[in-house]
Amino acid sequence: MFKIVYDSSMKSLDYIDPGESGLNSFNRDEFKRKLQDHQVKTHKPDQPYQFLALFVFGKFEELAKIFKEDPSLISSIEIKALKILNSLCLQETISSRDLFPFVSPELTMKRKIGKRVSKQLLDYYKSISSNLSNFKNIPEWQAIDFWSVSEAIPEIEFIYVQYILENNLKEQFNKVKEFIETKREEINNPEIKTELELEQKYLQAFYYRRIGDKDKAEKASLDYFMLYKPDPDQSSSIKSYGNQNFYQANQVLENWDKILDEADQLQRDVETKAGLEQMTCDYYKCSDCCSNTFPSMTSTEYKYLEDWMKENNYPVEAAKAAASKIQEDHQKLHGSELKIVNKEDPEFAHRGSENKHSFKFSCPFLKDHQCSIYQARPLLCRGFGLSNDNDFSIKSCKYYLAQYRYQSSPDNERQSYDLRPAQMLAASADRASNEGKHLVGTIVAWLSS
Repeated sequence: MFKIVYDSSMKSLDYIDPGESGLNSFNRDEFKRKLQDHQVKTHKPDQPYQFLALFVFGKFEELAKIFKEDPSLISSIEIKALKILNSLCLQETISSRDLFPFVSPELTMKRKIGKRVSKQLLDYYKSISSNLSNFKNIPEWQAIDFWSVSEAIPEIEFIYVQYILENNLKEQFNKVKEFIETKREEINNPEIKTELELEQKYLQAFYYRRIGDKDKAEKASLDYFMLYKPDPDQSSSIKSYGNQNFYQANQVLENWDKILDEADQLQRDVETKAGLEQMTCDYYKCSDCCSNTFPSMTSTEYKYLEDWMKENNYPVEAAKAAASKIQEDHQKLHGSELKIVNKEDPEFAHRGSENKHSFKFSCPFLKDHQCSIYQARPLLCRGFGLSNDNDFSIKSCKYYLAQYRYQSSPDNERQSYDLRPAQMLAASADRASNEGKHLVGTIVAWLSS
């Protein structure tokens, strides 16, 4: 899978083996099975909501007393992280015993737990920071120093650096640079030494991509590739980023261009975080997903597209003629045309009901292997390659999946653009303008309606 000879003149993508085609076939039955498994695995009935409530209302002393009186409560990852955050707010020193009050697991296991605690700790912090207007009990909230936790959980350093880079916290960049360019304390465990070196190379590539030094980022990526051997059987996790701009249902259509602009910006940011080549389709000269697939649109998206075509004098008749030909092919094969369906109707609520036979065709807007409506292309097309809408799978092709395997963090975490917020806005606009109906159809169905 890896080329043995290191060649600095090669680009990082030249070291990737994506297979013969970019297309990744979608197996609906397999998807449903994985979705059910995911829902079972991620169901957590015992979340520490009562402790989080005390924390949010500033009852730090009371919460600390509860943990002190019954250390057995500090059992789950969530409560360990909350205990640390509470101690930071009280400006208390945090020891390893705060994480492992009774049993100190062996080093490798402790590192795994430390990483999970660190991620949860920063997730709590980020969530609360985004709602500071309702969180007035911590005047020094922004001054919390997570570097101080590193003696108890050294793993916080790697996770915190990722957090800083992802959020572009420029005031911390000097510490980040110092961290990723300095060797950490030697550890005798060979497995962990290799992991530390991997983390360092990964963060170096991340750092240089973030500050825009493409040459150094490329070199760091190559160094990382020489160390990191992706395991296709290793389970991966997804870190999602979704639209933050929201509008009333009756304002969505007039602001759809802003929603799409934000989607594009989020995708560019995800590409930076994930280390993905920005124009993968161009790099591999591939248009498989446009010529052998079945993209769908909501009525809100199609109304926006119609307006865009009118404003830009787009010659839509050729696309409509191509759509009619596709409908004829579908009629011959399945005895009916592709239809626009109401997703509020239980009969059509399931995934893919707008194209129940998974009929594949070349997009009517595809010209000379290029998208002719690129500025106004549907959300589904816009997000394909690095997006998700279910927390556990990424809408992608083999080219992007190959990059994810090679570019993922040492923990095999995948960065992704979350389509759901924008999809939710489109659905709300649909219902507002279509008497409660959420209308969805393939591009072909809309063009021939």
